Amino acid sequence: PRKPLDVAVRLLVIDVLFKQLNILQKMKLIEVTPPLEMIKKELPNFDVKGIYSRSIHTAKKLFCYNPKFLHSHFEKFFDSNARVRHKRNAFGAESINKIQEEILWRIETQIKRKMAMKKGHRKKLKVILERMVLKILRRIFSSSNIEIEQYLGNSSLGCDELGRDVEDGMRQYIKLLKSRKLQIHTIIVLGSRAKGTWTPQSDVDVTIIANNLPKEGRNLLAKRLFDLRKKLILSDRPLYLGIEPSGCCSKAEFLERLERFDIQVLDAVFYGRMICDDGFWLTLKTKYKEKEKKYGLERVPLKKMLAAV
Repeated sequence: PRKPLDVAVRLLVIDVLFKQLNILQKMKLIEVTPPLEMIKKELPNFDVKGIYSRSIHTAKKLFCYNPKFLHSHFEKFFDSNARVRHKRNAFGAESINKIQEEILWRIETQIKRKMAMKKGHRKKLKVILERMVLKILRRIFSSSNIEIEQYLGNSSLGCDELGRDVEDGMRQYIKLLKSRKLQIHTIIVLGSRAKGTWTPQSDVDVTIIANNLPKEGRNLLAKRLFDLRKKLILSDRPLYLGIEPSGCCSKAEFLERLERFDIQVLDAVFYGRMICDDGFWLTLKTKYKEKEKKYGLERVPLKKMLAAV
């Protein structure tokens, strides 16, 4: 048995390792959770009679022993007959069920974490401050040269607090992004605006997929500068519609997030409203359908789970 001090030191080393991994994950230098993949192993074909003969050779030669049922056991274990194939299929179904459970657990964990953040005091205070700042900026820049149509009830994205049509505002926003030399592939509206549960005070949550967003820095200072530059490029100034870009990335990064069953990507698949696209939206939908079929996921329960996100 190990000494208690030895065990304590080893546990401390493991704890430090986990903390280091957590720091590296927050800096986005490593990805802790790998994509889920099916593990397929095909058994090779065996010479059952040859294996059986070799296994009893010594017993037969030395003791004249000829086992009565061993050959049938060898056939049952090694031969690829119907019963063995049935067992393999059952094993495959069991593997798929485990993967389904892992996927659902991962999605539920993300939803619980997000809902806890939404209900937290810090989030509520942030929303109040952002609304106050937004009202001030709207008053200052109310004489902007960009005109947004008034809401007439025929736009599914609704209106803002000034009665402006958010759908027309999104068209103006896209023009702003293009004037900032952003090479856009797809823009998706998420949240209450996409789900039809909006109020005039609701933010406009959007995800932007583009291939020339600023690259994230390696150290803390570079990361701060990256965040600031990204916010300036994606800002909706001088419209001030309350557009909140989040999860904005390249096509490859977005598909990688789909591999991890990120809830923002799933929310985009189930509820997202595509505003601008160059064909990537169809690719995303096709990729998800492939995963849905591969893992046997049911669309309706997943959609219900994501309804509150």
